[in-house]
Amino acid sequence: MVGGAFPTKEDLDFFDKFAEIVDGAELSRMTPNVLVMAPKKIAFKNLQHLPKTTNLDKNIGRLFDIFIRRMIQAAGGDLENTCYWLNLRHLDHHGTDGYWIRHKTYKMANGHKIIELIGKNWQSENNNIPKVGLDQTMILSMKVFTKEGLDQTPVMKVFAGAPRCDENCSMNTITQEMDETNMLLDVVGLESIL
Repeated sequence: MVGGAFPTKEDLDFFDKFAEIVDGAELSRMTPNVLVMAPKKIAFKNLQHLPKTTNLDKNIGRLFDIFIRRMIQAAGGDLENTCYWLNLRHLDHHGTDGYWIRHKTYKMANGHKIIELIGKNWQSENNNIPKVGLDQTMILSMKVFTKEGLDQTPVMKVFAGAPRCDENCSMNTITQEMDETNMLLDVVGLESIL
């Protein structure tokens, strides 16, 4: 985890100095346990004044990290157990999904994860997702899944062969069930589910 706590005043000042969510980053309740930030433009500014003590990727990753922690805090969640979805795409590329962090907790995927996804795309031969640069305005959207109004019984979801974190399912439960499944697969001579 990069930031072990919700954003400090220093973090928020850093974000405000170098980024802007155009028209604000308010969450609205979609269901009793899902809060949504509708797609909004994120514009980077004053990049020439970013701290020179670290590289550009880490500074931009820090901006995304502060944003994620701030949104989880605004939803009344916590950084260890609250799952979220985050999508980042270029304003002019309506035909692509962009970059996704899906149903992860902050502990599993912080703001630097989106930078890793962009970096992997820049290095790949795949042209399905257009390359993006910081001089371009991008669209950011987010969903935060809270425990309010949920049955507290852990639920497992399987998608593409791997368990996913549900709103109220801890990583310990996922890890335990994956280990049990892998042991069973090993007994019958099959490969791991991952």
